[in-house]
Amino acid sequence: PKKPDAAAAVPVVSFEKDVKPILRTYCFNCHGAAGKPKGDVDLTSLAKITDPKNPPILKAGDPAKSAIYFTIVDMTMPPQGNRPGKGETEVIRNWIAGGAKPRRRKLPG
Repeated sequence: PKKPDAAAAVPVVSFEKDVKPILRTYCFNCHGAAGKPKGDVDLTSLAKITDPKNPPILKAGDPAKSAIYFTIVDMTMPPQGNRPGKGETEVIRNWIAGGAKPRRRKLPG
């Protein structure tokens, strides 16, 4: 039997509207708000996250291989203080699983 399409079951998530506000809250202080981003990881835009000159922290479609997700889940990041809650972490997971798109696409029709 044919496997169901995993991406079809994932809610559509937008980087700009859904993911960036979470990253701004928990990550930008060290990864992009001011000065040189720690570990050369700048999370302020999708272009910077996916820039080949930067560490490969995002594997679209595969949250388990995306450091931007698994370092939150394993509590490596943020190293201290306030962490994203389960719902926020799930938004990031769904965004990556759905292909890590910059914005939501309206379906034709």
